[in-house]
Amino acid sequence: MRKERLLPINDQKVDRLRRTCKKLMVYVDLDKLGAQKILAERLGVNSNSLNMALTGYRKGLAEYQLLQRLKAHLRSLKKAA
Repeated sequence: MRKERLLPINDQKVDRLRRTCKKLMVYVDLDKLGAQKILAERLGVNSNSLNMALTGYRKGLAEYQLLQRLKAHLRSLKKAA
């Protein structure tokens, strides 16, 4: 089992990453109604978890890692466009 390196995260880091994800969502035209559910299915996560991470309601390590996965996915969609 691979050990994940725990990053020292704070609210500012999570907020910065959240804003970056939201901007990328706009760029790839996934900011419409229902797009978060589609993204959650593509990432294989619960849509409520993704929504809480994107709104900033939760700002823990799990949400930070989820936003990092989302950012990587959105960047791959941006390159494909």
